Amino acid sequence: MRLRTVFILMFCLLSLQIVLSQTRIKMENEGGVYKIPSEVNGLRLKFIFDTGASYVTLPLATAKLMLDNGYLNSEDIFDDLKIQTADGSVVSATKIIIKEMNIGGIRINNVEAVVMNQDYSPLLLGQSAISKLGKIHIELDELVISNSKELYSEEEIEELFRLVEQYEKLKMDVALSKTLQTLFDLNQLSDFGIFKLAMSYTTIGEYEKALIYCKFVENNEDFKSTVLNMMALCYQQIGDNNNALLYNQKAYPYLDDDPKTKYMYYSSVSSIYNAIGNCRLFLENSKKALYYQLLSKKINLKSVIKNRNADKDLMRDLFILGGGLIDDCQLFDDGSYYLSIAAYCGHSQSLSLCSLLSIDFIKVLQQNENREN
Repeated sequence: MRLRTVFILMFCLLSLQIVLSQTRIKMENEGGVYKIPSEVNGLRLKFIFDTGASYVTLPLATAKLMLDNGYLNSEDIFDDLKIQTADGSVVSATKIIIKEMNIGGIRINNVEAVVMNQDYSPLLLGQSAISKLGKIHIELDELVISNSKELYSEEEIEELFRLVEQYEKLKMDVALSKTLQTLFDLNQLSDFGIFKLAMSYTTIGEYEKALIYCKFVENNEDFKSTVLNMMALCYQQIGDNNNALLYNQKAYPYLDDDPKTKYMYYSSVSSIYNAIGNCRLFLENSKKALYYQLLSKKINLKSVIKNRNADKDLMRDLFILGGGLIDDCQLFDDGSYYLSIAAYCGHSQSLSLCSLLSIDFIKVLQQNENREN
């Protein structure tokens, strides 16, 4: 009898644990559509439960109401993007961050959402919120959430931070970004942690995600210069050259006097101007980048030619500068000079381009023997 009693007690305790780890949310059936009462930054709204939607979605009219009444701030508004709707059409939208949502008593933070540029599009509870809740299933008119992320123990959170340290040491960037993202979702990251999350997304090439988290710490003076430079890089990588230039300009006052820092700055700016076809500013910033690169290496072009210095980074930049001036800017004399230096030093791509363009690089260097850097 005693053994049977023990088994019954264990079963009851297990059942109680399962019940306690579940949250049940009563959904409201409106015209055959299930809606979930929620709070968005304290504002009560009803969302259509839609597992097929990638994001929480708000109509323009609701976003305006939230903005006008302090439920949404300008700092929560991010970039414009294109969204594919259920019928396959592509519409414009604006990405925002909802700092806090309360769904059936479960609070989730920093939820990515989109504002549709239409006043009467539906409010959708999509995967950007659903994925933060935990395991879900539907029973009749109830949404049942099991193993909610709200139930992470302190020990489990500490283990996540230990994993972050390990992944950083092992340079496991994808695993690092996922673990930091989990801690961010749990509202456990300091500004420095959010900065590291942005860095990790930049490292693995997820530039749009990196920009979202950069904006959370953009004004933190402790690492403002690095964040601004990172944002310029991310915008450049996604092809938004206007914002890339804007953030390069914002970063300029924070540059230190290290020639390597100046080189990286002017190199980035010159590549943007090259992409948008401004040859004058491409040439101007490229020459500044070259100057600071040579300064950082404590050499000049004459010594490079004399010693046939085949420094890999320098040769690459001379090739890009020379090729860009010839091909994009139609400045053949300037371009052939820089290209000839790299060819003379044995840079294979420069040698091939000189051959293709019939440039006698030895003769070009002789003609420019007295030329300054």
